[in-house]
Formats: sequence, structure tokens, C-alpha cells
Amino acid sequence: MFDIKKVSVPEGVKEQFQALTQNSEFMLSLVEQVNQYAATEKQELKSKLSEFRTNNIELQKQLKQFEGVDPEKLEQFKGIDPDKLKGENQQKDTVITELERKINDLTQSIEQSRINEAALTAISKYNQQHKSTPVVDGAAELLMEKIRGNAKLVDGKLVMQQDGKDFITENGVGTPDQWIEKVIQPSMPFLFKQPAGSGATGGTASAGGAATITRKEFEAISDPAKRVEIAKTHTIISQ
Repeated sequence: MFDIKKVSVPEGVKEQFQALTQNSEFMLSLVEQVNQYAATEKQELKSKLSEFRTNNIELQKQLKQFEGVDPEKLEQFKGIDPDKLKGENQQKDTVITELERKINDLTQSIEQSRINEAALTAISKYNQQHKSTPVVDGAAELLMEKIRGNAKLVDGKLVMQQDGKDFITENGVGTPDQWIEKVIQPSMPFLFKQPAGSGATGGTASAGGAATITRKEFEAISDPAKRVEIAKTHTIISQ
């Protein structure tokens, strides 16, 4: 850098030159300070400009979320408390969950009622078609339980199950009364009256002479399983 002190000057103007030199040093110092301040300010401005650009990019991203939204419609959301709105939504979710539970319970109840109705119809139809071997008195409740445990509703119709699969006959899917005949009667014969002279117990006298019970006493038994056991070993008489 140029050093003004090293300049050679005549004796006649040396005093004036020294004064000028002192002023020049001051000016040079001042210039250096100004330049340093300017450099600092420039760096700060560059940093602020970079921050502004970053914020502007982020703002543009946020604004894209509202593209196509009518500004007038946004007015209705002014003053809404987000926490309050969240609480109301949670309350609505609770109500919806409870309604769904009640609907599910009601649906299951309706399905169970349909199964019970279809089971009673199946037992009645079986008895009409098998007058010589109908379901014994008191066994209907146990048979109903068997039907409920092996049935499902498909399009509102009762479909019986056998070994975990749909009950099938030579004509296709079997009916509930056919299921009683083909599945239950062979495996649980004591639920059905036997033809006269067959030697079986369960509502008719056996060759050896079974014990008897009056119909009134029999109907007074509330336990379905107990009724079945009695029907296996006793003859029900009218008196």
C-alpha cells in the first residue's frame, strides 16, 4: 500500500506537508473503517437476503396447499379454536364408535332371531315329513342349540354346516330339515321317537318295559339336557 510518510519533499514545504500527512493518515484510517463497516453490513445483508429467500420458498410451498380455495369461504373459519374443534371431533368419534357397536349388536341379534326362526321351521317341517320318528318332547331345545351351533346366514337363508363345510346333498346345498335327518338323527337317535317294535327307548315303551313319567312331570323339567336323558330312559305318559 502507498505510504505517504516515505515521500521526499523540499524543506520549504516540509511543515505544510507534515500537516497534510497527518490529515491524510486520519482520512485513510477513516476510509478503512468505512470500508470495514461496509463489508460487515454487506455480509449481514447477504445473510438476511438468504434467509428471506429461504422463507419465501417455504411460504410458496404453503401457499400451494390453498390453490383453488375460495378466499371468501375461508372467512367462516376465522375465530375457530383448533383445540376446541379437536375435542368436538373426538367426541363425535366416540359417539360414532358407540353407534357402530350398537348396530353390530343389533345385527347379531337380528341374525340370531332369524336362525332361531329358521330352526323352529326346520324342526316343524322335519316332524311333518317324519311322523313315525318325530323329535321327542323336550328334545327340541337341545336340537335348536345344535342347529344354532352349525348354521350361518347367507343372503338371509340358513345354511347348515357339516365338518366345517356347507352341508351338501345329492341335489346341492341341503336344507335345515334335511340336515336334521341326515346328520343329527343317525348320530343322536335318542332325540327322536322310534317306530313301534324297534326296541329303542325315548318316548315309547321298550321290549323290557321302560320307566314312565307323566307329561306334566316331564314338562316341569327346565333343564333341556335333563329332559333328553329322561326321554332316553322313560316313556312319557299322559297321566
